[in-house]
Amino acid sequence: MSRLLYVVLVVMSLTACTSVTEKQKARLDYQVQTEMYKTAHCEPETDACLMASITYPRFTKGDSLAVLLANRIIKNSILDALGMGEAEGTTDFGITGALAELDKEFVQLKRDFNTYSTGWSIEIDSRELYRSDTMLVLEVNYMVFTGGAHGNHTTRYFNFHRHTGRLVSLPAFAGNLNDFTSRAEFVFRKTYHLPAEATYEEAGFSFLGNTFTLPANYAFLGDSLRLHYNPYEIAPYAAGDFTITVAVE
Repeated sequence: MSRLLYVVLVVMSLTACTSVTEKQKARLDYQVQTEMYKTAHCEPETDACLMASITYPRFTKGDSLAVLLANRIIKNSILDALGMGEAEGTTDFGITGALAELDKEFVQLKRDFNTYSTGWSIEIDSRELYRSDTMLVLEVNYMVFTGGAHGNHTTRYFNFHRHTGRLVSLPAFAGNLNDFTSRAEFVFRKTYHLPAEATYEEAGFSFLGNTFTLPANYAFLGDSLRLHYNPYEIAPYAAGDFTITVAVE
């Protein structure tokens, strides 16, 4: 084999290896991070405190812009859950900073109302639902209690494209939305035992116009989509969450 041909083959081999390595490095990935917070000089056994435990994905691997975008999406969702979403545009809160701001509100409330004795609590946790070469799907659960009759519980799914850090829209998974909606409605009625002749209003649901609609919350699981309705979305809070799984074709 000529020296020139040998050099060409070596270069091609190195290029191929580099290309594979770069593609692997470009895939979005994360580490689990936890933030713990408690009102200073406050003992929950004897006093009302703000207590927080937030476990969330911190993206550390992948294209730099994809990492930046995915981290911003997760951070903003947590700020929204903490009621800091409106401040986000003018103040660059980190999660710890947002908790400190919320704590200021809590401490001020206790000062204004000496008899106030209800602690505030925040629990946020996350888990991975699905992973492939191109997709990373995460579930984040939020439980926030800042007074009132009960806390606010929300589940959100994040369908990240591992090369761009962007969230992938439902039609990319479901295809024809009219066909998919029809199949989802069939699964919903079967799962929750709704007779074919019963309207949603009669069954206690509050779909707009008494017509089945897809939720904004969905998780791609490879061969199916999980659809999730949070409390208040289609029924009273006491009814809880509603979740169905629909095969994708």
